[in-house]
Amino acid sequence: MNQEFFERLRQQGITHVGLPWFEAESYQQVVAVMEDRDRLHRTHAQWLADATKTEEALRREGFMTARAVLRLPDFVDFCTKHGTRIDASGRNHFASFIAAQEQRHGISH
Repeated sequence: MNQEFFERLRQQGITHVGLPWFEAESYQQVVAVMEDRDRLHRTHAQWLADATKTEEALRREGFMTARAVLRLPDFVDFCTKHGTRIDASGRNHFASFIAAQEQRHGISH
C-alpha cells in the first residue's frame, strides 16, 4: 500500500475499509475452498503478519477497519448469492460489504 492507494480511497469518500479475515482454527479449511489458494499464505501465522501490517497502515492513515471473518459455509453462500468467485474478488467484495454494514450501524474499530 502506498500513498496513491490511500488517496484513491479518500477521493472515493471511503472511511471504512473491510479486510478479509481468517481465523487460525479454520485457516486451512477456508483456504482449501478458495479458487486462488495457490496465491495465499501457507500458514495462518504468515497471513496474520501481513494482514496486521495492512490493518495498521490503514489505521495510521486514518481509516477505520472492519475484520470480515471468512467462515464456511457463510462466505461461499455470500459469493454464490452475489455472483462473485470464491477468490480474492469474492473476499474483497465480502469485506467491503461488512465494512459498509459496520459504517451504516456506527461500528468502528
